[in-house]
Amino acid sequence: MVGSAHPTTTNLGIFEMKIFLLKEVCNITMGQAPPGDSYNYDKMGIPLLAGAGDFGNINPEPKKYTSLPGKICKVGDLILCIRATIGDRNWADKEYCLGRGVAGLRAKEELLDQSYLWHWLEVGKEQLLKQARGSTFKQVSQDAIASCEIPVPPIEEQRRIAAILDQADAVRRKRQEAIRLTEELLRATFLDMFGDPVTNPKGWETTQLENLCKRVTDGTHQSPNWTDQGIPFLFISNIVNGELDFNVSKYISEKLWKELTNRCPIEVNDILYTTVGSYGNAALVRTNKPFCFQRHIAHIKPDCEKIHPEFLLGMMQSDAVKRQADIQVRGIAQKTLNLRELKKFNLIVPSKIKQEKYVEFRREFEKYRNSNLNFFKISENLFNSLLQRAFRGEL
Repeated sequence: MVGSAHPTTTNLGIFEMKIFLLKEVCNITMGQAPPGDSYNYDKMGIPLLAGAGDFGNINPEPKKYTSLPGKICKVGDLILCIRATIGDRNWADKEYCLGRGVAGLRAKEELLDQSYLWHWLEVGKEQLLKQARGSTFKQVSQDAIASCEIPVPPIEEQRRIAAILDQADAVRRKRQEAIRLTEELLRATFLDMFGDPVTNPKGWETTQLENLCKRVTDGTHQSPNWTDQGIPFLFISNIVNGELDFNVSKYISEKLWKELTNRCPIEVNDILYTTVGSYGNAALVRTNKPFCFQRHIAHIKPDCEKIHPEFLLGMMQSDAVKRQADIQVRGIAQKTLNLRELKKFNLIVPSKIKQEKYVEFRREFEKYRNSNLNFFKISENLFNSLLQRAFRGEL
């Protein structure tokens, strides 16, 4: 590591940078959990940030308050998640109490620009992840944060770089917002057509999920022998925006795939639904491509004589079903929805004509959403390219 008295000077690209330890250019405030009896939901005291669960897109969205805050951040500080989802970050738009799952970072103004620090954390989190410790939840210490090495050009160069990255990031976030709004439109359309499936104001027939399916099971409970290539193995993180992401790092052999999927083959129009951790995410199987998945994903096989698979997907993605899941999950460290409770989810069964009208709208919506997703990927790739160039001194 580099000592504070002798920072390394490096010619990176078009201008000179010095490599500092983060503690040399940044004040680090580690969070501390306030007394448990000081927590409240009545907005008494200061909002509490316990971890990434209290993060919004840019600014925090806290759920709890505390009347006995310990460590407090200031407006403009960067809030860094240091536990579980290490490296997530938010801007502090007001004072917050920092819980033990987060840390506050404030650049030393004469050395480091705060916006430059914000963007550097996107690439700097790789250093943090390498130093994470823990079995149940990975966590990084203050020493690990402090010892991260950050390239620091002259302050004016930092501001120029941050301004370029701000513009590129703004384009990326606008695409994200467009995707979010289209998702909201789909949910609103479902609610307008069918009403809330729980209160059922339109009087549709209702039944439990298991009565609309040929089978509701889960993924493999076996610990597979991994291969360098072969059949993709999906995890919870591979269910994104209602689709299956086959960009994986784990593979199994074709022989093992046949053994694991023999009891319940994966077919087009099946639905996968996450049940552990980030529970409640659903995706429709749209391909005959062979794959396998972990047991934390439920495998729902609709009975097409009773319900349209794409309508069932819409229902599984609805706020009403999410509320049922929220009620039924168990566990503190890792929320888990058991298959027994999932099978008993109460669902509406509108007429086939109504279902088909919804599916027709949904397919048009997906064309628009996929177009936005493609543009987002382009802006994401551009932003990531600029990030890499920026911190190599090539921007």
